[in-house]
This record gives sequence, structure tokens and C-alpha cells, in this order.
Amino acid sequence: MKRTIMLIPINDHVGLTSIIISLITVIKEKNLKICFFKPLITCFNNSVTSDYTTDLIRQNLLVDCIDPIILNDKNSFFNDSYISSLIDNIVEQYYLYSDKYDIIIVSGLKSTEIGALSTMLNCKIALALQSKIILVAADRKNFNSYIIENKFLMKYYFNIYENILGIIINKINMIFKKNNINFFNFFINFKKHHILDIYNKLFIENNLFPVLAAIPFNVELMQIPVMDIYIYLNANIFNTGNLYTHNIEGYILYDKFFNSKIKNINKNIILIISIDHFNVLKKTLLQKILNSNIIAILLTEYNEFCNISILDFFIYTNISIISVKSNMLETLLKLYNFKFKIRKNDIIRINKVTCHILKYFNENLLSVINSSSNVPSNISSDLFRLNLIKLSSQCKKCIILPEGYDTRIIHAAAICARKGIANCVLLGNPNIINDIALQENVILKHGITIIDPKNIRNNYIKRLIHLRRHKGMTDIYAQELIKDNVILATLMLEKGEVDGLVSGVINTTANTIRPALQLIKTKENSCLVSSLFFMLLSNQVLVYSDCAINIEPTSKQLADIAIQSADSAKLFGLSPRLAMISYSTKNSGYGISVDKVREATDIVKIKRPDLIIDGPLQYDAATIPYIAIKKSPDSCIAGNANVFIFPDLNTGNTVYKAVQRLTNTIAIGPILQGLKKPINDLSRGAIIEDIVYTIAITAIQSGIKSK
Repeated sequence: MKRTIMLIPINDHVGLTSIIISLITVIKEKNLKICFFKPLITCFNNSVTSDYTTDLIRQNLLVDCIDPIILNDKNSFFNDSYISSLIDNIVEQYYLYSDKYDIIIVSGLKSTEIGALSTMLNCKIALALQSKIILVAADRKNFNSYIIENKFLMKYYFNIYENILGIIINKINMIFKKNNINFFNFFINFKKHHILDIYNKLFIENNLFPVLAAIPFNVELMQIPVMDIYIYLNANIFNTGNLYTHNIEGYILYDKFFNSKIKNINKNIILIISIDHFNVLKKTLLQKILNSNIIAILLTEYNEFCNISILDFFIYTNISIISVKSNMLETLLKLYNFKFKIRKNDIIRINKVTCHILKYFNENLLSVINSSSNVPSNISSDLFRLNLIKLSSQCKKCIILPEGYDTRIIHAAAICARKGIANCVLLGNPNIINDIALQENVILKHGITIIDPKNIRNNYIKRLIHLRRHKGMTDIYAQELIKDNVILATLMLEKGEVDGLVSGVINTTANTIRPALQLIKTKENSCLVSSLFFMLLSNQVLVYSDCAINIEPTSKQLADIAIQSADSAKLFGLSPRLAMISYSTKNSGYGISVDKVREATDIVKIKRPDLIIDGPLQYDAATIPYIAIKKSPDSCIAGNANVFIFPDLNTGNTVYKAVQRLTNTIAIGPILQGLKKPINDLSRGAIIEDIVYTIAITAIQSGIKSK
């Protein structure tokens, strides 16, 4: 089963790339198909064209990588619509590849890339991609405050706390102290599991997440290759020496105390000296340099007229000599801003870093990652909406919109045509509709047909009389009814001239549904027409039914509503887990309503044993696992329901409105179920986005029915 794991850094300089490389190495050894995705890279000076981590992984681990989206406008992060569009682009990029791999490793944004907004964006991306999360921290003096701050943000604000698999703590070193004990020196004498035990105890005491790795800082891995300094400074080479193999651990400046300082050098260093001073060094001092741990010399203030008179002294030595044009102070400032990165082609260092980290990975790390697939699968609202567009564009259906003069309908039709969701038919005077479109800056091109109802009404009068003759329909009455564009559109659907109908931004629900019941009728295996809402929460999609049609359904009707809703959920990519909602859980209470729900649950179990269903359940027992354990420990739902069947219209409509308004949730619907052909209603307060996705749903319903 496909899994997406996102590694989110929670403080600065955590060694994220090294951790990701090591994790990918472990997963590759299990012969799993793996892909890497860095969703965003920043490019505020138009100089960045690729991502360092992506290139390194692609080049050295031979792992497929999804190309990142390049950002070049930092100020736009404060625009909600820009963020929403950005997340949509990330999801779309991810969706192109997601089905091809067993595991996709996603890299979170660092605060050094976009500042304080990184946490917000990381959480939004994790939700959108349905990622399980591994936090990555560097062990520093403000380590605890970072953990507590991020726990608060993730648990109470972004609602992703339950998706966190654990934390990897990197660079355990001398800076982090507790009770004046130097943790780094303390850990040196212990094996891996001792480090893990100490940190696990610390985290359990503070009600935090499991520790998946605790990695001591390794000074040797931080030695900087002379080659990296040479490349970073864009220097000139005068003597190659061991430029390609030597690493430096520090630097020394040439000054009046240099003669005494050189005696105490006990590690590999680079000497920084101006070219003028270098030229006047005495032979005795040059010999001391040769016999010391100075492995490279960096000459400052070099220009084309300089002559290095003593260069021959070093020409056959292992000491590298490089030069820059900047003076001593400018060179030091530039070196101060040097950020150590492993060169993309330095496979030796990559292997060293990976081997060090792998020694400290918890043996259960892979099983923790694999266990994430056992959690009931939810789909994020972003993926759900993208899936609607993908499925509807495959169906190539024609949807009629009888309310052609509404600006929202015109905008939605244009979007559907542009994205290939459906070909839309607008009913109305073409001149009026085109004038409205012009005023709204909407371009009506291919994929949109405008039909003047005055020109076609008489074509459907005989059919209307035939369908409603048993109800006493007369020619005069039919001529009057056909003036209603919803009735006209319904007749066009009944005749097969269009594939679906969407209405309701002007008309009431009754005006939309009544013609459907009279002219389209219900499917043979349905005893009623019901409705559902897709509730697009931040971290999942829920189905609420019935919230618009049936006032007081019987137990048999309630069972039919449940079956219809489960089938609709499957149609749109959800794995239905049905909760039959009541004010009582199982046998804790009694009453006519509870008995009805209990009986309806039993009917569904007999009719459709393939469905996961339980009831009666209170809403909290259906949605919260730890409450489900207390109230209904044997429930097959276990607090993870995603399809909710309400006992009556009063309950369903009240709950859906409350959730929609209190949580600012997008509610798509009501989507009608049980009709022979798809007709869907819109809220009169619907926004353009609601209309677009309702059209997409209608096209998908029509596409499936026609197969």
C-alpha cells in the first residue's frame, strides 16, 4: 500500500539532507519502489534552477525524484489565495507520480528557506499529501522550547499531531546540557540503545512522540574539504597539492604572533595571508609551515600583476595554494557565511555520513513506517478535489446549467471548459449571457454551448404531456410549465441530449428535485432519492447523509440511504466506513429513534455484508478512537468513520450546517442519489468553487452510469 512520509525540520541546521539520504538507503535495501519529492524551492534572485537535495539523491542514489515547484515571490506567502493555489500545484505535481511507488519521501521546508512561515507551509503540505510525519531536530540549548512550540502548533492549530510517527534527533553534542552533565561526552561511552532509552524516557515523561533515532554529533564528518573552499571562493590555483583529498578543521591568520602560534597547531588548518606578506616570509618560517599541520594557504589581495616569488618553495609539496582578489577582511566575512554542504559528486563523504547515521537508527524505524499503512485510509480535501477534476475530465460529459444568467454559473462553466471537467450548456439568451461574461472578464470559448430556451421549448411539450399524462397533464398546462428552465433542462436530460444537470443558485431545492422525481424517476433498485454532502475538512473528507431530502425516513429507507451513500463514497475514491448516528451508542439507550437506527444497521449488514458499518453510534464514538474504545470496544469502526448516516433530516441538516460554519469547511452538495440520471442541487449561497466541483461530481456520476 502506498505511503507518503514527510520529514519536517523543527529547528535550524538539523542535517535534513543527510537524514533523508540515510532513510532512503534503508528503504531501498527492502526492495521497495521509492521516490523523493522536495515540493518547493525558493528562488528570490532568479539564480536557482534546481534543488540541491533532489540533485544529490537523483545522482548518487539513483532514486526517482519529482521536480519541485520554484518560488520567486516571498511576499505572496501572506496571501491566502496564493497559498491555496500553491498547495493545489504541489498536490497536482505529486499526483502525477503517486501511484507508481510504494513510498514517497517528502522533504519539508527549512526555516532558513522562507523563515517563520515554514511551519505553516509544512503542515499544510503534509495535510494535503496525506503524509505521515517524522520530525527532525538538532539537539541544541533551545531544543526543548522548539519541541514544545511545534507540538502546540501541530496539535492545536494544524491538526496533524496524530500523523506524527516520531522524531529523529540529530547532532547530539556539547551544547545541550541537563543538570550540568555534558550529554555528548556521556553518550560517547554508551551504545545506540542507551541513547535512545534516555531520549525516549525524556519524551515519554513530557507526553511527546517516540524517538526513532538519536544521532551523536561527529566532528570528523564536519571537516571541510579544501576543494569546497576553493569552489566557494571562486579562487585561483597556484599549487594543487592535496586539494582534492585534504579536509580542513579550522583556519589561522598571519599576524605578528604567527611564529609562536604555528608551534601549537594540532589539527589540519588553512593559513590565510595577504600575498604581500607571503612574498616576504623568511625561509625558516616557510620550513615551519611545511612541517606543520597547515595543509592549504589562501592568499588574499591577488591581482594579475602580482608575482609570487617564493612559489617554487611549495611547488612539489602537498600544500595547496589558492588565491582570491578580496582583502583579508572581505575574505573572512565571506568565509563566515560559508555553509557546509556535501558536494553532489562526493560519494565517499556521502557514504561516510550515511554509515554514521544508520548506526543510530532505531531497529523499529521501518516497521513504524510500514505500520502507517494499517491506519484506515483518509483522503485529504486537496487530493479529493484533484481526483474529482481528474475523473471528470476522463468522462467527457455534457452538463446543462439552466440558470445561465447567474455570474457564478458563467464563471464556473468557463473554468470547467478550461480544465476539461465537462462541456457545459447554458440556458439563456446568448446576447445577454455574452454581455454578462464580457462585464465579468470571462471568456466563453470551446466547451461551452449557449441555447436560447425560447427557440427549443416547443420541442419538448409533447414529451412532457406523455410523461405526466397519468397526472392529468394538459397541453395548456404543459406550455406553461415548460417556461421553467429547470423543467426544460430536465426534459433535455431525460431525452439523452445532455448527461447531467446542475441547478440551485437561484432555484430552491424543491424546484430542482421535483422535476427530477417526476420526469427522471428513481433507479430500479432504489426505493427513494436521498442526498449527501462531501465535507472537505482540512485533513480528511467526510460524507454526511441525508441532509436535504428525507424528513423522517423509516428503518428500511435509512438502510437504503446508507447503501447509496457507501456506493457514492466508493465512486469518488473513498473507502467507506459507515456510522449509523444516534443519541445512543449500541445498547446504552432506548427509544423509537434508536430502535430505527439499530434495525436499519441490521438491514444493511444483511443486504451488503461487504460494507463496514456499525450502529447505533454517538458522533464522538464514531470519530474519536479513544472514546470508541470506552463506549464501543468491539466496534468495527473504532472511531474512524468517514460516512455518517443521520436518523432524520433535522439531525443531518443541523450537523452539516454547524460543522460547515464552525470549522470553515467546504461542503459540496447536496449530491442526489438514487435517480436514473444525475441531477444535483446547489446552495443559493454557493461560491464558484462549489459549482465547479458539483459539475465535476455530476459528470463522474454520469460517466459511471453510462459504462
